[in-house]
Amino acid sequence: MKVAKRAALAAAVFVLGYGAFSRFYVTPVLMYHHVDGRSQQWKLSVSPESFARQMEFLKAHRYRVIPLLDYVRLLKEGKPPPKKSVVITFDDGYEDNFTNAFPVLKKMGFQATIFVQVDGIGRSGYLTGEDLGIVAEACDRVAVMYAGQIVEEGAARGVFSEPAHPYTRELLRSTIS
Repeated sequence: MKVAKRAALAAAVFVLGYGAFSRFYVTPVLMYHHVDGRSQQWKLSVSPESFARQMEFLKAHRYRVIPLLDYVRLLKEGKPPPKKSVVITFDDGYEDNFTNAFPVLKKMGFQATIFVQVDGIGRSGYLTGEDLGIVAEACDRVAVMYAGQIVEEGAARGVFSEPAHPYTRELLRSTIS
């Protein structure tokens, strides 16, 4: 009897709680590592076909893909993100982000954020300086982060050609040029 009452109370709290919060939209942040053919062997990987289907789902169901920086600004300003919005990110800057994900994102007109491991640029399996240049050409803007802080943000071409922040300037000259 006590178990049944507790279960009923828990269900009521859940339903009431859900009802109270259901008017607020929580923006999903879709985080990817690898978009390659190893999804059966590695949990941090999704197949290119699955990634394409996921992006097609977002497009077909009219989700609004918003850049991470825009989402963060909305939160800082205390403004609600648009309903049915979603943020797409990639961790570490793997080569397959460019070869397999970038063409799909471009086709769908979606923006995404790639968190690049700076020491990986140009190494086997990671983005190259040329890849980053092509991605920058397709972007409205680029933000360079260091230690969790944005140290440079601006028009994509401007950031990569002549960044103002000394750390960014040194970093990009040594890896992209």
